[in-house]
Amino acid sequence: MIAVIGIDRYTEWSRLDNAVSDARAAARLFTGLGFEQVTAPLLDEAATGNAMRHLVTDELAQLSPDDSLVVFFAGHGHTHTTDFGDTSVKTGCVIPVDGARPGDARLRQLRLVVPASETAPDTMLLLTFEDYHHRAPPPSVSRRVRIVAPEVAPVLGVQCQIPGRNRERPELDTGEQIVARCIVENSGNGAANAVLQAALSRQPPAVSPAQRVAPGGRTSFDLPIAIPSGLAIDSTVEISIVARDRQFARSASTRIVGVIRKPKLCAPGQLTHTQYRAKLAELRAARVAGDVTQDQFDRYDAELVSCLNDVP
Repeated sequence: MIAVIGIDRYTEWSRLDNAVSDARAAARLFTGLGFEQVTAPLLDEAATGNAMRHLVTDELAQLSPDDSLVVFFAGHGHTHTTDFGDTSVKTGCVIPVDGARPGDARLRQLRLVVPASETAPDTMLLLTFEDYHHRAPPPSVSRRVRIVAPEVAPVLGVQCQIPGRNRERPELDTGEQIVARCIVENSGNGAANAVLQAALSRQPPAVSPAQRVAPGGRTSFDLPIAIPSGLAIDSTVEISIVARDRQFARSASTRIVGVIRKPKLCAPGQLTHTQYRAKLAELRAARVAGDVTQDQFDRYDAELVSCLNDVP
């Protein structure tokens, strides 16, 4: 049996020219002599440290005592010297394609899953790193890490819309009372006692009654909001909505941005003809001054006409 490894294109070490071609030539030579390959040749980027370890622990471990084995390696090597008192022991190492140079630092990530039962205040996680060659922990490597029980708290999210209106840019009337329908989600591990608060410029905030939002659940809120009177046609109204938990300092926010389409200059049936003519004169002056457009003037006039009564 034969296993072949050849590396020219190292990541950290200097590159070689003939290692891969030598490994291929060795594979052809030994297979011509009747040897079987244990696995496909590990060449260049395939010859990682993990791949070479798996070759030994998985592939070669399946051989029987009667098998003859040739391992051919072409690439960089390194000699590691370990001192035991007055005796020095030299160990030869083959370098995988991703091997670090002696003295180089490597960042390694260690992913650990801590059992949920390990939540006692004095529970510690002891991490010990062993030197691969000395088989002993190097200085200043072992660490004790305190395990802290996760905080039981909600994580809120909120989405709102005005039923029956355009989701992206709802049309609003000045002075009208709307209802914002909001869904508050809780992706945390603790229940929330949530309230909604809506704020418009120059308006007192609207606040909803508190409702419970279970962990992993969602709750619907209906929040009445008064649109201010006297807003200009085509003006933008921004409604800021915040969901807050009353116990934990957790919150989430969103906003609804609408546009004023229909003015509320008067109440239907409450405008006399004399009042109508006076307001119309004010609108004409505003149009001449450029404060309102012709389209806005026409919509204001239509609103005034709808409010006329039978009184001259």
